[in-house]
Amino acid sequence: MPLARVNEIDMYYKIHGEAGDPVLLIPGAGMPGLAWLPYQVPALLEAGFRPIIADARGVGRSQSTPNPYTLDLLTDDFAALIEELELGQMHVVSLSQGTFIAENMTIRRPDLLKSAVMMGGVGETTAMTRVWAESWRDLLKFGSELPDSMFIADDLAQGLPNTILRDDDDAVRSWQRMVSSRKGLATPGMLGQYSACNEWILERDHHQHWSQVGVPALVVAFEHDLRWPPRTGRAAAEAMPNGEFRTIIGAGHTNAIFDHHEDVNDVIVEFLLRHSQHAVEACPAHH
Repeated sequence: MPLARVNEIDMYYKIHGEAGDPVLLIPGAGMPGLAWLPYQVPALLEAGFRPIIADARGVGRSQSTPNPYTLDLLTDDFAALIEELELGQMHVVSLSQGTFIAENMTIRRPDLLKSAVMMGGVGETTAMTRVWAESWRDLLKFGSELPDSMFIADDLAQGLPNTILRDDDDAVRSWQRMVSSRKGLATPGMLGQYSACNEWILERDHHQHWSQVGVPALVVAFEHDLRWPPRTGRAAAEAMPNGEFRTIIGAGHTNAIFDHHEDVNDVIVEFLLRHSQHAVEACPAHH
């Protein structure tokens, strides 16, 4: 099991492929890197890239440290991993909290990046997202006493399109089983991840630094994302010197990379190909 000693923790990672521009996939809060394996890793390999998955501090096979975490700490972990792997500048593809990390890295360590694809997490904090984050800030005070059912209900209610929640009981039950597969969710690592999310959402003034995002950046929003709706992502991308924007129609915050993987993969690969150093013959359909 490959572990890198970075920023005083052992961090799990795995490199897929032998050649091509490296693409670091940064997952959301509590999301193991293996969640990218069914759909995004194969698409990137087919397009000639070298995808790298990793588990963030406190998640999966990476070392956990006591709660709380900060976004700067998690960002520095991934920056240190890029340096440790010695593969040069990387593209990053990110989701949710991973997008907070990627956005933060475009400001703190742009020297490490070729480009950034930031999905489901860029934009001003909306009134609804502030209410949600403030509720979690209060809930986190209960620490390990928080029941798994709280995490599961929140993940479903915030993460799936309203039409699925309202009309498709089978799909909801399927997602419930998937997010229930891990027991004891209120771990120090999970609590630390959520505290880092809250710090980013509630205490950062995001719009002031979008004009400083110099690397090529693709902001991707999901049509039914209640936390980071398309209107906020579009405004953020327009403020970035090299920003682009796409919306994934029909997708929610949690289900996009699975249920809408073809559309997600298309926008990722098309963008990365325009900002990569290699000519790709394996994927001529992408323009």
